[in-house]
Amino acid sequence: MLKLAPLTVICGYSLPSKELLSAFIENRISIEYCPEAFNHIREQIRLAKDYVELINNGALILLATYSIEIIRELNTLIMLHNKADMDYIKDIMKKYHYKNTELLDPNKLACYEYDGTKFIKTNIDPHFGMSISCFDETIETINNIQDEIEFGDNKL
Repeated sequence: MLKLAPLTVICGYSLPSKELLSAFIENRISIEYCPEAFNHIREQIRLAKDYVELINNGALILLATYSIEIIRELNTLIMLHNKADMDYIKDIMKKYHYKNTELLDPNKLACYEYDGTKFIKTNIDPHFGMSISCFDETIETINNIQDEIEFGDNKL
């Protein structure tokens, strides 16, 4: 059974499994399935902030997403939470219009990747956020291809 947190993120998920549906029903949580669909990147970032504000006010949300933008913003909110008392972080928050109510305590988060057969709990680093291998590996591959195209055998 999945161990849910106030914000539970599922990545690489396609069809509802019995395990996931069970978690929905038992915990009476809000289900957000692919909220990135038809939303511009700015809206996806806003959604991530909205989800955190909701869980900081007691909501339970299960978010199934393929959006690297939502994941990256959630990671930013974790990173800001971790250093919120530092002056330069306060400056960053003011510059980019972050509110204290949007900061994400990593202890309120669980993240799982679905590998096609089972859910695998991912690591959440309080300094950097969620590590999601399916996204990380794909981005690294794309970067390597583009580096090879740009630099050939003369990589920096």
